[in-house]
Amino acid sequence: MTTARLNRIAAAGTEGGYRRIRFADGCMITVEAQPDATEFTEVALWPGLTAPSTDAWAKEDQWGLNLTDQDGEGRSLFLEVPVDAVRALIEEHGGEHADQDEDLPTTRHHLSPRSATGIYRVPLDDLDDPPIGRIIRHDDYWLATPSRGESRRSFDYDGLDEAAAYVVQEADIAAGRATRAAQDLRQALAPYGLTAHRGEDVLIGGYVLSWLSVGSGDTSREPDGDAAYLNVYFSDPTDGGEVTVDRPARASDEWVIELNSGTGDSAQGPSFPGLDAAAVAAYIAHWHRDPAAAWSNTETERSA
Repeated sequence: MTTARLNRIAAAGTEGGYRRIRFADGCMITVEAQPDATEFTEVALWPGLTAPSTDAWAKEDQWGLNLTDQDGEGRSLFLEVPVDAVRALIEEHGGEHADQDEDLPTTRHHLSPRSATGIYRVPLDDLDDPPIGRIIRHDDYWLATPSRGESRRSFDYDGLDEAAAYVVQEADIAAGRATRAAQDLRQALAPYGLTAHRGEDVLIGGYVLSWLSVGSGDTSREPDGDAAYLNVYFSDPTDGGEVTVDRPARASDEWVIELNSGTGDSAQGPSFPGLDAAAVAAYIAHWHRDPAAAWSNTETERSA
């Protein structure tokens, strides 16, 4: 029996408010939690629901509902209730109802219950599926580690859903359901006989900036900076100027091209929609035929 909504709420917390969970038999509870919770700060049982007579439900607060923004009429409030005890109560009532509040974004992934060591395993479509990665609370961040993919790099994210999205992305790439931007552009460059080389810079905290470089001469060799070359990467204007070629393209992405003269000067070339690798490849092929002319056009555009 799955408790997908409970698992997600306990992991993410309720952001200082409350979230409701409807049981399969129609009973309901309202909960409050901090992120990475092993116990709920508050659990309010709605009318028709009785708490088990166990130590987990011993801290009943007769007056607390009047001091919060919950409607206390006909409900009973319990404090510091273990998440496992709430899960057991839900299972006793047939599990979670299919109809829940639309207060959480729909996701393809699920979270398994928190392990004793704080690990949340991430199944993709069903809680019984093999996990595609894991997430763990790390200080004030979420550390996500995919179990599939070529790199399996771990990254910190501010939000739980963002961390899970990274794990899902890597699973999609590993399964062939998606491709990285670097792969898309290399395939688009292949008919022109051009090769792009990946570069990266690892920042403090493990964040990776990545790009592709194309030289003006024999592109089978990585550019050494002594001759003209260009760098190309994604920059998502909606996501703080990200620099990467390591994930699939999104509609909000923008390809950015940086031209380098080979003598220490650089300028920004044209930009292209993130989903149009073919247009980027066509421009790079045009540039490769005459880098000096492309540089002159950029100079003219900058001075206009």
